[in-house]
Amino acid sequence: VAGGVNICGSVIGLQSAAVNISGAVAGAQVGVLNISGDISGCQIGVVNVAKNMKGVGIGLLNFIGNGIQSPEVAYNDQKMIDVAFKLGSPTFYTFVSLGVGGAVKDKITGSENGAPVHTTEWYVDRVAPGAGFGFHIPAGRLYVDLVTSGAAIMPDFTAASWNASQNFWAREEVLVGLSFFRHLSLVAGLTYNLLLD
Repeated sequence: VAGGVNICGSVIGLQSAAVNISGAVAGAQVGVLNISGDISGCQIGVVNVAKNMKGVGIGLLNFIGNGIQSPEVAYNDQKMIDVAFKLGSPTFYTFVSLGVGGAVKDKITGSENGAPVHTTEWYVDRVAPGAGFGFHIPAGRLYVDLVTSGAAIMPDFTAASWNASQNFWAREEVLVGLSFFRHLSLVAGLTYNLLLD
């Protein structure tokens, strides 16, 4: 246990400081920044970095060599295209996401021979920046994810939208996935949505 920076070759038990650096850990690292080569146990901090982990990393950003570093594109039940990036240990991850929803509108752009000329265009009518965490339970090529997330739904990214009253969208999901490749899966599941004004 140290107040500022704690650097060790290997740790058995607890390594705790604002910054923890170790070659190998059998136990836990607890701090703002945790860095380890191999860890059997857990890292709890704002940023966790490990080459190999047998255990769990709990933090805002988890860079784990044998863990989850996964981009995701989905179409959700709120009629938005959702792009997310997941980072975490093999069984626990955090993510940031951005949902974009739109609509098609018909527009009269002129006239030809006395008849109106119509064009259709797609436009963004809402965005949803968000974040969350999930538990990943692998079973070969199949897996189950238990996910909790939240997002602010607003019309655009202008300062007025950020300062105005926003809708908050909370979501709980139970997802079953089938992995075809490391970064390609087919996923389906159940979702509980709660929209707060």
